[in-house]
Amino acid sequence: QVTVNVAVARFGLVPPTSASVFENQTMAIDLDAIVTPGDTAVFSIVNNGATDDGSLFSIDSGSGVVTFLSAPNFEFPADENGDNDYQFTAQVEDQTVGTAQQVITVTVQNVDEAPVFTISTPSQSSNEDPTPALVTVPGFATGISAIEPSQTGSLDFV
Repeated sequence: QVTVNVAVARFGLVPPTSASVFENQTMAIDLDAIVTPGDTAVFSIVNNGATDDGSLFSIDSGSGVVTFLSAPNFEFPADENGDNDYQFTAQVEDQTVGTAQQVITVTVQNVDEAPVFTISTPSQSSNEDPTPALVTVPGFATGISAIEPSQTGSLDFV
């Protein structure tokens, strides 16, 4: 008679437990776990208090894929302490061993974005005092000349 003992070498989430992602996308991290052979891993996010950013994420309970509910913006961090390091506690569960938890960190990286130009032409009530078109460039210094509504051509920056 031969007896074979099978032992699970490890149970729980496996590395990587952190990721760096670019802003303006929702993909955060794909978690993986070791569970008892024959069992199915069930992933979830658990709330671990006031410094936890878990409410900003969604997790697929079967695959472990974690996504941001809204794409993060590096210039306006939404994480608890505003440092673009989003932390949450992930949990994996199997039917034999139970649960294991791990703190996960997702760091949001900056993307060099082109400036946005907004051009608007206000409505006019008379022809005696025409209002020029206004050009605003967020984040840039003043000194932009105006274009009269009757003009066409180029916009000069001074």
